[in-house]
This record gives sequence, C-alpha cells and structure tokens, in this order.
Amino acid sequence: MDHPPASPEIDMEEVGIDKYSYLPEPIIHQIMSLLPTEDSTRISTLSKSSLLSWRSFPILDFDFYLMESTSRAVFTMDMFLNLVIHSLERRALRSDLRRLRFRACLHHRQHNVAVVVRRMVNFAIENKRMSLSGLQLDFTNLVLSCPLIEEFSITDCSSKVGICMTVCSAKLKTAKFKNWIGLDTIHMDNAACLESFSYSGDTINEHFQIINLSSCKSLKILKLDGVSITDKWLENLLSQFFSLEILKLKLCKQLKNLRISMGHLKIMSFKDCTSLENVDVVAQNLEFFRYSKKLPFTGRRCNFNLSKCTNLKDLQLIGARLNVTPGWTEEEISTPGFSFLERLKIEGCKFLKTINFYAEHLKHLELRGCSTLQDTEIDAPNLVSFVYGGPVLTSSAIIFCKYQYAELHLYYLGLVNDYYRRLRDFVGKFGHYQTLTLVCNADSQLIFPFETREMFIARLFDLKHLNIVLKTPIKSMVDLIDGLLWLVPHSETISINMACKLHAKFKFYYNSTSKFEYDEDDTKMGCCRYGIKCWRHFLTRVEMEIFEKFDEWESLQSFFMKMAKAEITTSIDKIE
Repeated sequence: MDHPPASPEIDMEEVGIDKYSYLPEPIIHQIMSLLPTEDSTRISTLSKSSLLSWRSFPILDFDFYLMESTSRAVFTMDMFLNLVIHSLERRALRSDLRRLRFRACLHHRQHNVAVVVRRMVNFAIENKRMSLSGLQLDFTNLVLSCPLIEEFSITDCSSKVGICMTVCSAKLKTAKFKNWIGLDTIHMDNAACLESFSYSGDTINEHFQIINLSSCKSLKILKLDGVSITDKWLENLLSQFFSLEILKLKLCKQLKNLRISMGHLKIMSFKDCTSLENVDVVAQNLEFFRYSKKLPFTGRRCNFNLSKCTNLKDLQLIGARLNVTPGWTEEEISTPGFSFLERLKIEGCKFLKTINFYAEHLKHLELRGCSTLQDTEIDAPNLVSFVYGGPVLTSSAIIFCKYQYAELHLYYLGLVNDYYRRLRDFVGKFGHYQTLTLVCNADSQLIFPFETREMFIARLFDLKHLNIVLKTPIKSMVDLIDGLLWLVPHSETISINMACKLHAKFKFYYNSTSKFEYDEDDTKMGCCRYGIKCWRHFLTRVEMEIFEKFDEWESLQSFFMKMAKAEITTSIDKIE
C-alpha cells in the first residue's frame, strides 16, 4: 500500500510569516525591555500581534539623551516630544504599568512641551500611579487631588521658595517624598487608604513639618529621614495608628525619650538618631529591632527597654547600651531574654566583658568591636553562622552545636607576647565547623613560627574549608601555606583572598591508609605527634588554581613535591 508523501516543512520566511509574532507575549516583553524605547516602538510596526504586545508593555522609558546618542540620524527635541506623544496615544489603558520615566531638559517655549507634560500626567493618573523627579518648581503651593492615584512619589526636586504640599486623594496607598529641596510643609488630607508614607531629605530642614497624618488611619509603614520631630509629636501620632507594622527613623536628631506601645508593630529601626537617651518599647508582636550609629561610637549612648517584646527574632544593637532586658548590663549578657531570637548582632559595645547564655533558636550571631570582651560561653544548638570582629580573645569557652560557618575578623594590635599561642587556642574553638574565614591585616598574623609548632599541636583537625582574607600584599605565599597547613592539617580547601578578591585556591587529597616511617626531618618538624596524622605523610595530590598573577607558583609546586611523602599532581590555572 502506497503512503502519501510526507508534507514538507513550511519555510515561514518564504511564505512571509513573521516568526516574531508567534512568540509568547512575556518573551516579547523581555526582548523589548532590552531595547531603547525608540527601537521597542518600532516593534509595533511589525504586525498586528506585535502592536498588541507593544501596547501592553508595562515599562515606558523616554530618555532624550540616550535616544540622541544611539540615533542613526539627526535627533531633535521636537522629534523626541512627538515620539512621546505618539507612544502614549497608542498605549492601551492598563492597570499594570510598572514604570513611566521621562528624562530631558525642557524649556517652556519649546513646541509641544505643555502637551507632553499634560499627557504624561494624565496617563499616569489613568494608570493610578505617578512619579515625579528632577523638577524645578517655582510656586508656593502644590495640591495633589487626583481621585484615581494610588501611588505617588516625588524625588530630587527643588524649589526657589518654600512650598506647602497638600495631598488629598481618597484612594492613595503609597506616598514617597525624597530629596526635595525647599519643601516646607506636607499636609495629608483625606488619605484614609494610605498604607505607606516615607520622607527622606539630603539634609535636615529645620523648618520642615509634617501635618495632618492623623487622617491616615490605615497606615502600615512609616519612614522618616532627616525630620525635626519631637518626642511628644511622634508619640501622639503613633497612638493613632492601630495598624502600623513598620517604623523606621533616621537622623531625627531632636528625639530624646520615647515610649512606644503598639500592638501590630513588627519592625522598628533607629539610625543615627544621636540625641536619643531612652527608648521604652511595648510591642508583643515586634520581630525586628535595630539601633545603629555611625563610627566612631562616641557621645551619648541610648538605653533600651525591650523586655515586653517577647517575640523578637532579630536584634541588632550598634553603638548602644545593652540594658535591653533583665540580665543584660553594660558589662555582661547573662541570659538572652528572648525565647524566639534567631539573629543577634552586637557592635561597638566597648564595655562588654562577659557573654554567657543559652539560646535554643539562635541561628546567626555577630559580635564586632567589643574590645573588652573576655569570657564568652554561648550554647546555641541551632547556630549556623558566627561572625566575630576584634582582638584575639585570651579567655573564651565558646560552646556551639551544628555549626556550618564562622568568620573571624582579627584586629591587628601588633604581634604581642604569646600571640600565636593565643591565636591557636582561639581559632581552635571552631575546629568542628565546616567553613572558617579568617580576615587579617597581614599574612604575618597567620604564619606560625617554628618554636610554636614545636611546642604545641594544631587544633583545627576537622575543619574542611579555610578562607583567608588579607588586606595587605602577601610577603611569602610558601610560608603562609606552610603555616596554614600546620594549623589545619586535614583541610580539603584553602582559599586566599586579597581585598575580597580570590587570589588562589588549593584543593588537597589525602590517603588515610598510607603507612610511613619517621626520618630525621620528621623529628625536627615534630610532625605526627600524639597519634595525629600530619598532611606531609598523607597528602597525595594538590590542585592549585591561581586567579591572580604572582611569582611564587613554581616555588609552591617545589614546596609540595619536597615536603610531601607521595607523588603530587598539580593543576595550575595561571593568569598571564
């Protein structure tokens, strides 16, 4: 029985079918997002389906300077303004507009300027959001009374005279004011649906005021940056926001003594509020609290009472006093005080001497700049990361379980007496981690002298991965690797970083069943004492990856071939 011949494949180009039109709309939008607006506009002329995709594209970015630089012909301002008008007229009215951006230097006598501005404002209003940036405003009163607007922001604007801004929009949900020079007053009237309000200025304006936020009964997010507000004003305001969940204050330098009681508050942050002396917080649902000051941590230190914040999960105190709950004092932390705490960061608490507590849920612990810290005993069975910054601790008993990662920033105070023994004892507390990162100023801080190796044994037997971050150039890579392999005799990898950039990485392979006999050199080096197998007798292969050019890679290869008791295979990826 004869079968009909198979239908030949149709060549879409031969029959005039546009392959682009058959792409899914999200793919077309992704392609358009990678093109300048002028080129993405041309896509609309390919076919009817491409026109529909272009009309639904949620991003409009009109940049005269970019279009002028990429245009193949002369590109004038009039051409640019006509393109903007044409694009907006052909756009579909959609509620999913994500961004409308316009960048150009306009003069009021230019043709179509008023038409373009009016059309963009109307288009933004129709799509329920408006963002203004880089405007020079020359009037004293500005009223936003657009009944459909849900999102409004104005950034990087300036005024020659003081402006009073009044916002009265019943459906407005988000209002953002940032870097507006010359803004004197904000009135929020008839904003019952407002959920987020934020103000941020480059410098503190002593005359700036926020009035009538009391109408914002649905407010959930309040962010104030560089505002001259008083304790009484803030407390009265917050007492009216029963739904507030996020409160962030920055550079509010008139605040001194606050008592905040809010049932729904989840996030609270104070940054560089330098006059604060006392903060008393009653917020049972608070999960995140942060107080921070710029370095150096000098001047007034703030006291906190967070004992009623029983559900706190993330606590960060930077340059603050530690009396946040019973058992915490300026010199000692004897109990966590928070049953559900998962992250704790303490920095710049220069009087802290002792830490001794049990924290069942703690996962991340960070201690930095606590220069007087002496005794540390922490039982945290679920801890997965520990970061420490400071001098080598002389007396510490750190008790952790289920560790995965530790990072130690060892401040350089000079190689004082007994430094290397103290360093060995300190880092030895982290031998059961998977990964340990040591951040030091110079490689000399990590090159253990022969006298230390002869008197003591290494402590990091189980550590798998060692990362070294150095701030100054390496004097001797061979000496550094030799010292690190004494400290971490069974490491699987050692990575060397310079200024946070990977410099070299070493992978080590061992044969645990190898037998060896001591010789005179072994006796001199004191290796394999107390039944501990050193790297020299069990190393079978080293893979060296060199990411930054340096002169010692051949010396390193000779070092491994000479010191190990087995044949070494090296793999070197050297950058020329």
